[in-house]
Amino acid sequence: MWPVSVNVIQDTVIPTPSALFIAQAPWTTLTNRFYPTIANVPVVNETYSIEDVGGYFLPQHLGGSQFINKNFDVSLKTTNLSGTFLSEDTNIHVGGRGRTKQDQDTIYDWTENNQWIKESSTTGELAGAVRQNLTKTLQTFIPYQSNIEETALGLMTPRSRISPWGGLNDEEWTDVANEPKSFTGVRNVSAWVETQILKKSEQVTDCWSSDIYGNQYGLFKQLTGIPVADHINTSGELWTRTNNQSVLPAYISLSAIFKPFENINTTVYKELTGSGIRYVDCYFDTIFIETNSAAIFAKIDYNYATGLIESAFDDTRYKILSSIGNFDRNWFFSTEKRIVSLYTEIDNNNFSPTLYELDLPTRKYKKVFPLDYTNTSNLTAGLSSLDFASISRGSLHYNNSLKTYLITYTGTDSNNKMFVADFYVTKEDQLNLTKINLYRDLFDSSAINEPPIVLTPYLTAINIQTTPFTVSVSAINNPTSYTLLNYDSEVEVTLSGGYGVFTGILSAGLYHINYTVSNNIGDSTYCLTLSAL
Repeated sequence: MWPVSVNVIQDTVIPTPSALFIAQAPWTTLTNRFYPTIANVPVVNETYSIEDVGGYFLPQHLGGSQFINKNFDVSLKTTNLSGTFLSEDTNIHVGGRGRTKQDQDTIYDWTENNQWIKESSTTGELAGAVRQNLTKTLQTFIPYQSNIEETALGLMTPRSRISPWGGLNDEEWTDVANEPKSFTGVRNVSAWVETQILKKSEQVTDCWSSDIYGNQYGLFKQLTGIPVADHINTSGELWTRTNNQSVLPAYISLSAIFKPFENINTTVYKELTGSGIRYVDCYFDTIFIETNSAAIFAKIDYNYATGLIESAFDDTRYKILSSIGNFDRNWFFSTEKRIVSLYTEIDNNNFSPTLYELDLPTRKYKKVFPLDYTNTSNLTAGLSSLDFASISRGSLHYNNSLKTYLITYTGTDSNNKMFVADFYVTKEDQLNLTKINLYRDLFDSSAINEPPIVLTPYLTAINIQTTPFTVSVSAINNPTSYTLLNYDSEVEVTLSGGYGVFTGILSAGLYHINYTVSNNIGDSTYCLTLSAL
């Protein structure tokens, strides 16, 4: 068994050749003058990264540069004409590379006279220099020009409609794509408002991503009163804006991905089509979706003619979490086009980090750590002194220089003491566990070492009636008292079961009630905003 150190600290898009036919979306294809082909499907293993092209090509508006010259004298080659050559229109170009990666042979030769660029001999000190009218003021180098049209990023943009009416006097129904009518033919404004789901839901976008086709994905959650650390564990509903700018709920736009799960696992299907999605991300042409019960990688395609997101279920890879434990994080290697996923296997009072790897071009999804008895036994031995009660989601980091993953957990043990566990996994002949750092007894979750923190500060107005009202707020860290600060109105606050209970009678209006909550460590000040109707 190879050694493992355990430290315990106590009390411290290039297109591929395809058929020669009319492009479905010619604006998505850059011209290749030598081998004109149509880019139907972006191929992941031939995708250039920003580093590969020096940051010159910038999604979503890929561009090229053109250098202008003149005074070429073209002649036909008279020697060494054996082999395959291009016959071309010399009024347009002679030879070159196009979008191939090597010079193309041609039967033509050329000479050029660039004296027109230079100042004449009669211009004194400027003689031989580039003419002043050809410098930056009038460039001969025409740079890439981006599309000046506004790029619609986000599911709701500044151009999203807030009313179906328009025209000179806002009296014309201009939303022709959404025109609900009653049975008498009268436009139904209430029905139009009901279609504006994202504007009415009062939810926020917890995560947003975009795939290689320009489709956008936004996960909407109800996060009022939920601590930031718990956002990722909160479920929500996924919406999409497709490349043709249609905004739809994912159960419609991603039905090609969701539908097969109806016969595989009804729980996962209900989570996908309802509000059971925790996290979403995109890796080139692969969308990742985490629900409460599954982690799913689905390869997608986009039909530019129909505007539909398509998917073959044979290219979908997924893990049902009830059989493997918890999903924690992904680490994306963009150059190598692979994803490493961290799962946590939990068995009674033991837990173990597990790594899976997805190769995007081949769609192979396999376990890469731990693979043998040595690593498994070292994991067990390293945590043998820890009797854990709960753990957080693991965090995953990778050091490219050391070829080492760092996996970190926090949690509490059976004595309600906090701990931190660091696992170092290094790439050798395979991934091997090289070290575990276990930090224990650094914190005592039962000790109060900070002032109270109100979980529901109510910074936005709460509507109440002018008749006697009651509003409660809660705080952690064992509050001992609530006190009003310089407030003369008919409002009182009392401590009841750890809650601050505000009561009183207010006349109609908006009120900002400042108060302090205290414990044996110190005080915290908050503002309760009330709107009396």
